[in-house]
Amino acid sequence: MVTSAGVTAVSHLFARRFLRLALEAEVRAEPRLARAHFLTAIRHDPTPEASLEFGRFLADAGQVEDALLVLQDGWQLALRRGRFEEVARCCRRLAEVSLLNQDEPQARRFVQRAAAAEMSAWGADEASLSSEQLLIESEFAAREGDHTRAVSLAQGALAVASSSHCCTVLRHLARLAVLQGTQETAAKHLLAAARSAREQKNDRDYAESFLELAHLLRAMRRGKLAVKCYRMAAAWFERCGRLKLAKVARRLWTQTAALERQAVGDPRWN
Repeated sequence: MVTSAGVTAVSHLFARRFLRLALEAEVRAEPRLARAHFLTAIRHDPTPEASLEFGRFLADAGQVEDALLVLQDGWQLALRRGRFEEVARCCRRLAEVSLLNQDEPQARRFVQRAAAAEMSAWGADEASLSSEQLLIESEFAAREGDHTRAVSLAQGALAVASSSHCCTVLRHLARLAVLQGTQETAAKHLLAAARSAREQKNDRDYAESFLELAHLLRAMRRGKLAVKCYRMAAAWFERCGRLKLAKVARRLWTQTAALERQAVGDPRWN
């Protein structure tokens, strides 16, 4: 006799298989196939995971209103399941996409709901927000121009971050450093982010960290180093199948190399 728990487990495995296929199709730049696999995954997934990924996919494609609908379905599913961690994840994603929809008040409400969900799950010995929650609150503090609070929250996020989340937090700290005019500090954060991504064998984050570092070095007029970082980013984007980003990195590498040649003898560009 098959129990309801057994059916749920099978459905989850089926959903994860199609979610993996969807993500692979996305990397190969096959959006129609990815969409079909995402929809199949959602139909079978007893958790909000497939909805979260499909919502991100739609938002990345510029289909923000559709993304919000999908994410709201995932949020409602998380609420029905009574899983506060899932509720918090859905609310954070809804906050991010609400910003893309130019609805900052709604985004703030979802950030607050995410924090409330996390606090609802606290046990007697736990009274701290997750790295993911501290990070999004830091991002909102930065939007408000409260850089001191933004940095404090980001440092708190880094202190409790899992190994897989360190790269994301370090890249955010780098952006905050740029806003504060401390470019050398930003470069150090991005190098640390790249190292973290490499340790986690996350090729996409590794490439993106080098792309950000290249942009920063170019702004700092360190052309030779910027070219090296653009080359590194292009190579790793190709390796992980992000061909559009690889093309962007190659174009910027070529442009920066040309600027460097033109600026020979200019002490500001070395």
